[in-house]
Amino acid sequence: MLDLSLLTIDRLAVHDVHSRGLDQSYVQPTYRPHLVDLPVSGKDMFNRRMAQALGHKSRGVRADFRETAAGAFFQDAAGLMHGDEKHFIDLSMAAADRLSKSQLNRDYAPSKLIVLAGTVTQLQRPFAAVVKADMQDALGEKTENGKTVIDYLEHIFLTESQRLFKIGFVQQTAAKAPSTGGLHDPQYYSVYLFDHIMTSTESRKAAYYFYGDFLGADVSATDKRLTKDFFEKTNRFLDTLNIARSRKIDLGESLRAELRSNVNTIGVASFGEKHLNKTEQAAYLKYMEKSGFPANEITKDTDYIASRLKRRRKMVFTSGVMLTTPAEGTDWVTVENSVDGSTLVKIKGSIASEE
Repeated sequence: MLDLSLLTIDRLAVHDVHSRGLDQSYVQPTYRPHLVDLPVSGKDMFNRRMAQALGHKSRGVRADFRETAAGAFFQDAAGLMHGDEKHFIDLSMAAADRLSKSQLNRDYAPSKLIVLAGTVTQLQRPFAAVVKADMQDALGEKTENGKTVIDYLEHIFLTESQRLFKIGFVQQTAAKAPSTGGLHDPQYYSVYLFDHIMTSTESRKAAYYFYGDFLGADVSATDKRLTKDFFEKTNRFLDTLNIARSRKIDLGESLRAELRSNVNTIGVASFGEKHLNKTEQAAYLKYMEKSGFPANEITKDTDYIASRLKRRRKMVFTSGVMLTTPAEGTDWVTVENSVDGSTLVKIKGSIASEE
């Protein structure tokens, strides 16, 4: 679980990333080669937005760095944490340039790239983050000479309701992360991503330019295993509940439906809130945490459990009697024949409950 407690921002820089030219040509970002001094309220807002996007009960996902060699974003992220002020500014401008080059067409709106570094958790682990926020306009209210004046505000970003932002968050996980020949070792770092496109019903391919081309990360390396673990561990938890058999069946079917849905991510907190009562939610969170399953959202990849997610088989007879069978039990019910309006059905198992 990503712990964002005691997050402190020590350095922050902001650059302007422009849309591509009319001929799709690269347009150099407008660099702001100096640190930005945020007021306390601004830092509080940043901390809040980070926690909403990446913290507990968030829709952020953990990823793995695919590119770690010299010149990769990963090496720059480690440099943002450990270099001096000039090094930080240089690397922040390089990040803006890298993002601009990753956006290959004019579909991407002008945006701000916010680059920050600091420490987090009680252990004060170093972190670095990049936030891409699309530009907005809005109306603002103020009072002049006792009258209300409405101003048109341009170039605002990261408003409370804005969904159009993306985050790459890199945290050092060891107290001392050694480097060899000036290169940092990725085993001592972890990376988390937030992108509303990845967590919606839209294709995550749409966000690939950000996490794949820009950050050099891969969100699918462990998706198959994590999705399989989520399915199996959640089923095991449901079996521990002291509830009616029929509700266990319904919850199991809800789990399969969630994994079959077009939403690209799933997580312990979101599944619990949607399908379990408060007491069950607390027990579920504790069970999954104890089993070592991450608390953040995971990106679904159901390849390993595709056959177990099939819809339940349902039979409706002319008398109105309905019979449903588990998706995985394809041979648990056999219909042998129909004579004089009656049908002989054989079911594997005995009656467990009746309503």
